[in-house]
Parts: sequence; structure tokens; C-alpha cells
Amino acid sequence: MFIAVATGFLENPLTTSPDDCAKTCWHPLSLLRNQKALACRQSTHTSILLMKYLMFSIFCLASLPLFTQTLSLRDYNQQRIKATRSGMLVLGGWGAANLIGGGILAATQEGEAKYFHQMNAAWGGINLGIATLSYFAAKKIDPAGFDTFQTIEEHYKTEKLFLFNAGLDLGYVATGLYLAERAKTFDKNQTRWKGFGKSIAVQGAFLFVFDLASYLVHGRHRKQLKPIVEGLGFTGNGVYLALAF
Repeated sequence: MFIAVATGFLENPLTTSPDDCAKTCWHPLSLLRNQKALACRQSTHTSILLMKYLMFSIFCLASLPLFTQTLSLRDYNQQRIKATRSGMLVLGGWGAANLIGGGILAATQEGEAKYFHQMNAAWGGINLGIATLSYFAAKKIDPAGFDTFQTIEEHYKTEKLFLFNAGLDLGYVATGLYLAERAKTFDKNQTRWKGFGKSIAVQGAFLFVFDLASYLVHGRHRKQLKPIVEGLGFTGNGVYLALAF
């Protein structure tokens, strides 16, 4: 709309036609009349070109922050996705180590240690599956597919997910410790439940550290959202984004 208005204005920047201009430049001496009319036409044409160039330059400069904003959003989302994928590699590595190591040790150990490693292997398989699915899901995300509001929404959604998981992890730790302690009163299978309880506490402790670290990483990354958020404003009818240029 801006271009159409600007173009319409430029097509008729002056209300004086070339013939009117020639009349305005009339001189009593007929020998100079044509020269002055020609000079007036050239001056009008030059003014139109300069005006078009000026308006085009203003439009380009005004659009530059919009292009920069798009690129910065893409880079920001790319970093967020990369951080998530890196975290899934850590979680997947931990899961694979528990799955393989726990399976081997469970087959060679006896008593409480056997059940401890059995539970570790089970948790390892779950964590490895979650990490694998999350890693490839994040890999398919297009970082350029988010506008400003979607970028903010996705970031806070990711932060809240890790923070919520950290709370669940504390529940795992408490449940594991309680189960290991409660198993001392069982008449049967004390070693099994003690092993399971200790494993759940260990797995919960690792996941708590992992989720809390992931939350802090994304929280640190969130600081780069500040220039974008500061440009947001709210009215009675909606939300607007103010860009300074």
C-alpha cells in the first residue's frame, strides 16, 4: 500500500503540465521561447526522477530493519533448536549407557545390585527412546517458520517444559528414596525393592540436573529476546510491534 501511494504521488508530483510549463516560461523574444520551454521540461523530468529515487531510497531504508528482524529471529530459533538437540544427545547418551551397562551388569550381579541395574536398564531404554524421538523432531523444525510472537511462545513453552520436568524429577528422587527405605519393612523381596528404589532415586537425580541445566541454558538464551520484547506494545484492541529505525 505504501508503494502504491508513493508511486501514485510520484506519477504526478506537479500539477503543471509540460505545455503549461512552457507557457509559464514564455519570453517575448521568440528565439528564446523554445529553449526555455525545453529547459523547463528537462527540469520537471529531473525533479520527478530525483523524487522517485528519494522515495525508493526511503522505502529501502525503512524496510531494512524488517529484513534484519527476520534474520535475527531465524538465528534465534536456530540457536534454540540447536540447544534442544544438544540436550537430547546428552540424554540419549545417558540412556544408552544405562541400557547397555545396566543390561550387562544385571546379568552378572546378584541380590540388590542385580535389581538396581535392571531398573537402570529400563530407565535407559525409556530415556533413549524419548531422546531419539525429540532429537529428530527438533531436526525437522524450520527455524525460519516462526514469526515474532510464535518465537516468544515457543521459547517460553520450552522453558516451562524443562522446569515442569525438573519438578517431576524431584518426585522421582523422593519416591525412590521412600521405596528403598520402605523395603526394609517388607517380608519378601526386600533386595528387589531396595535395588529398584535406589535406581529410581539415581535416575531422578540425573534427570533433575539435566532438566535444570537445560532450563538455565534456555533462560540464558532468553536474554536475546529482550530487544524484541521491548518493542511490543498492547492496546485495547490488540498487540503491536514497534521497530525503531
